[in-house]
Amino acid sequence: MQSRMGISTWRSKDSMEKTDFSIWRKRMKVILVHVKVAKALERKQNLPSTIATEEKEEIMERAYSTIILHLSDRVLRSQTS
Repeated sequence: MQSRMGISTWRSKDSMEKTDFSIWRKRMKVILVHVKVAKALERKQNLPSTIATEEKEEIMERAYSTIILHLSDRVLRSQTS
């Protein structure tokens, strides 16, 4: 329970994690747009047919590595154990 200026608020760990994930997800979308791989958020099959297969693979790999680089150590540890 936290108190701010006389107003008591309580946030469960789950609600804080959901909020944190929501913020992280928005931030990741911006980062993926910035590195020009936001199309990777779609399934590879849904990418435009005008993109070569090799380029699709490159987009997916770059997006994957960008996401991994922006995960916290705690999340990475929980995924590898």
